[in-house]
Amino acid sequence: MGVPKLLSTLTPYGDRKPLDHARVIIDGPALAYHAVSLCMADPVMAAGRNHPLEQPTYGQLGQAAIAWLDELRARSVTIQALYFDGYLPEAKRPVRLERSYRTSAQLKDVFVFYQRDNLPGFDVKGPRTGSLLPAPAFAVPAVLDALRASSVYGPLTTVVPGEADTFCAEHARTHGGSTVITSDSDLLVQDLGADGAVVLFRDIDLPRGGGTVPGAAAAKPLVATTYQLATICRRLGLPQPNDGGSDDAHKGMLGFAFELSMDPHLIVSELVERTKQGVAVAKALREYAEFAEQYAYPIQLAAAAKQYDLTGLDPRVSELVLQCLYSDDKKSSAGDPPAPILAFAPPLLDSCTRANAWEASAPIRGCAFSLLRMAASARKMGGGVREYSRMASMASRGSELDMISPGELGAAVDATLTLLKRIREVVVDVELQWVTLASYRDIQWSKENTKESVFLEVLRQETPGNGILERVTWNAVHWLAQIQATMYSLRILQQIATFVQKQAAAGKAVDKAAGGGALLLPKLVALVAALSTVTPLPDYPTLRTLREMPARLKAAGALGVLGELADLSEPIAFKTSSKKNKNRNKNKKRKRTDQAPARVQTTTNPFAILDSAE
Repeated sequence: MGVPKLLSTLTPYGDRKPLDHARVIIDGPALAYHAVSLCMADPVMAAGRNHPLEQPTYGQLGQAAIAWLDELRARSVTIQALYFDGYLPEAKRPVRLERSYRTSAQLKDVFVFYQRDNLPGFDVKGPRTGSLLPAPAFAVPAVLDALRASSVYGPLTTVVPGEADTFCAEHARTHGGSTVITSDSDLLVQDLGADGAVVLFRDIDLPRGGGTVPGAAAAKPLVATTYQLATICRRLGLPQPNDGGSDDAHKGMLGFAFELSMDPHLIVSELVERTKQGVAVAKALREYAEFAEQYAYPIQLAAAAKQYDLTGLDPRVSELVLQCLYSDDKKSSAGDPPAPILAFAPPLLDSCTRANAWEASAPIRGCAFSLLRMAASARKMGGGVREYSRMASMASRGSELDMISPGELGAAVDATLTLLKRIREVVVDVELQWVTLASYRDIQWSKENTKESVFLEVLRQETPGNGILERVTWNAVHWLAQIQATMYSLRILQQIATFVQKQAAAGKAVDKAAGGGALLLPKLVALVAALSTVTPLPDYPTLRTLREMPARLKAAGALGVLGELADLSEPIAFKTSSKKNKNRNKNKKRKRTDQAPARVQTTTNPFAILDSAE
């Protein structure tokens, strides 16, 4: 989250400089969220969103990020690298929890707003909640997928064993003369070398697409506020990078930021004087050490991670894998009980009156994390996995995922393959196969927890005879969130199964006994192949495509196979058409009118009409 007021304090010391012909390093997560801002501000995309709860699709986010980078390159800017977070340091976990809570609170505000005002229909214009909704949950992996698929940006894109900002800074420091483009003010504290600089995404004004020709405005320089650490330190009278070595780091920008974090009310001249004297450092040496550690390049972790093939992993999956595999001996001892592995599932827009949308697919993630034990020591996984998703308060403890015992893991993989095979025997459409699986998980979870199935409720009570939803309800929104959560859980399972398979193929240490014996490894090959068609992020169902989903499922034969697999007592059928009921009532009324006398009998009994209708 950065040091409060650091950016506003240093803004006067930034210089307006042309960015053309520069060599830049891109902070990947910041690029993803910048793509969200571009899509939300684009008038063409805004016109295409017909409902207040609609957001840019994941395909649009990927396209926006690529288009923005293309425009940058058209200005003769050389993009050297794009880095994405792949590990969450322990010191930053409270920050992640706070962000997860704030996102949960934002989504709850939207739910409460429309509980009072009711949800508009599918074709209501005007995104009234656009400012309330947080960024789409899978924005970062969606942009990462788009970059990896690009022949230009794929080779430059890396998920790193640490936070992106520290690797951006290390790249700038070792290569020299590079500018880091980010939205994170933490880069203003990092040592970027003698001539490294920082530019914020918000200060770069590039055309937002919509028919612009790349390079058409190249005659006009691309000017942005640039923060060059060495220049700022010189103006403030602080030691510049590499001037006095690491021993004097507390007297440079790092110490300046620490003084500001300890007392944000100090003015610049006071901060400079206190930094030179090391006032806050002397008073709180341990706090300063912890503060400085956040900005240090993780040398040991970076070296340890080289032995693993993390290619293709999403940032959150990489975080989980490295938590399991990497042991920091400085912070643990043989006598300590194993701490739980922390997993963070991004909160989704769902109904707050129901269990959060990730619950139904928890067994899929439990299977994935159980497979990971084949590549992790028993001690590292001994504390289980604690997952955080929707948070009611900062005191939330998350939920412990049920892990599958080693002896039962093979049977669980077989059950998944059998389930997929049966669905595919009936449902030909690949996308609907995964929607069918997600709906099955909802029915099973509801049975196990004696809850109402949101999928069955939407189809039986809210879907008319033609299978096309007439209105948006929180049940429908919740079903959509569950589908997306299940699809992403399957993506996690596919990535972890692939990782374990690669480890085994490379001859790396894989505990075959932890996975139920050597027989499980061949099953992983079948599992990875079966999951290879899991719906990609750009094709995830949206509120718009959900409208015709019931009709598509029925036409594909999915409702029948779901009834069979879930052993339902009655078939899945849509509700009786309200139009037919109205016509039937009109016919009854006309018949009574023809037979009744002209004189109308009045009554004060509101139920008397029921007697006359018999």
